[in-house]
Amino acid sequence: MGHTPGEVAAFTSGETRLVYAARKDAPTGPLVLLEDNTALEMREYAKAHLRCFVAECPTPEFTTVARRSGRDGFKHLTGGGHSEESLFHKQGKHALLGWLARRHPEVDARLEVSLLPVVNRRADVLAVHPTGERVALEVQYSHLELAEGSESWAARTRDYQDAGIAPVWILGHRGVHFTDRRDGTVALGALGRAILEAGMPLWWVNPILGTVAVPYVISHVGERMFQLRPTSETRAVHLWVDSLDTLTLTGAGVHSPRLDFLDQQRRAHDDALAAARAHEATAEAERNKQAALAAKNAAQRAQHVAAKAARLERALRERLRAQEQRWLESSMRANVLAAHGNTIPAHLDVTPSADAIWAHHQHWQALVFGHVMLNHIGDTVTVRDCLSVLDEHRIQYNADAHRDCPGSG
Repeated sequence: MGHTPGEVAAFTSGETRLVYAARKDAPTGPLVLLEDNTALEMREYAKAHLRCFVAECPTPEFTTVARRSGRDGFKHLTGGGHSEESLFHKQGKHALLGWLARRHPEVDARLEVSLLPVVNRRADVLAVHPTGERVALEVQYSHLELAEGSESWAARTRDYQDAGIAPVWILGHRGVHFTDRRDGTVALGALGRAILEAGMPLWWVNPILGTVAVPYVISHVGERMFQLRPTSETRAVHLWVDSLDTLTLTGAGVHSPRLDFLDQQRRAHDDALAAARAHEATAEAERNKQAALAAKNAAQRAQHVAAKAARLERALRERLRAQEQRWLESSMRANVLAAHGNTIPAHLDVTPSADAIWAHHQHWQALVFGHVMLNHIGDTVTVRDCLSVLDEHRIQYNADAHRDCPGSG
């Protein structure tokens, strides 16, 4: 995991001390680093031999300050008042120079090296490997245009690369390139995203504490958590804060073991994501299979129901044809025709609204009229009386259709 909000706050703003000084006898030479807890023993030496490293400082005399809380540091005897940005930038360059001297004594590292006549640039720190590979370390605290103008980040990066020099951009721990969100994350600004877009690692340096911040983001696959390198689309990052001495210089730039870990995490993340997607694909295929099976079963049931309905419909039509034929051939029909001038009277030819009686409608209407109504003029006739006639002549009907009719009980 990364650092807590308090640790990130300490990295970005906890220390604002001057910890580097120039020698009076060599003001443009390497700076002197005041080790912590040495202020008292170094005080007289500082007054006699050291000064502010800002060349144009009108009151360059220095002394040391021992602090119970916080780091020991230098301070001006009088005056001072330099901008924080310029002081941190200068100390940042010397912090990198000290790191290279400790970790890579084989490398020729120098400050403010002009690259003329190859290119009109001056590197904050130029490191030359024994093999001839060159790396330009640029400490950036101030605002920097991304693409507009000859001094933009894009122009300077391109010039270094065209000259065969690997550029490494290291952002400052305070100011425009470091916005602590107070929740343990840091907002990623435009320059940071441009560096990532170019495929370069992103770093922040705190020269006072001698630390470097390495960013990462958190991604989850199911319940598993992974720490990954940020991308140019990232808006906020978590940080590891490590000693500068954990870094190594390569021919291509600067490297940290954290990057190896993040690359391992990326591979594990991608494997887990592929496994999760394969599992989801399998589950989706099974769901589709079950859905297809359910649809097939539903279609078969619907087909079965339709076939049964068709069979019933055919049987009904056949029964109706048989009933009609039986009626056409019956003596009752012949008697009705004979009694009514060879026609079926309208009161015996009422088309029913539903096929609740399974006989030709003229047939059962003639039966009911002849056996119930004709011989009972003036009497009360019930549905049950009518159904009894149908029962007597073995004419089937839908009993449910007549259950609620008055007199059917």
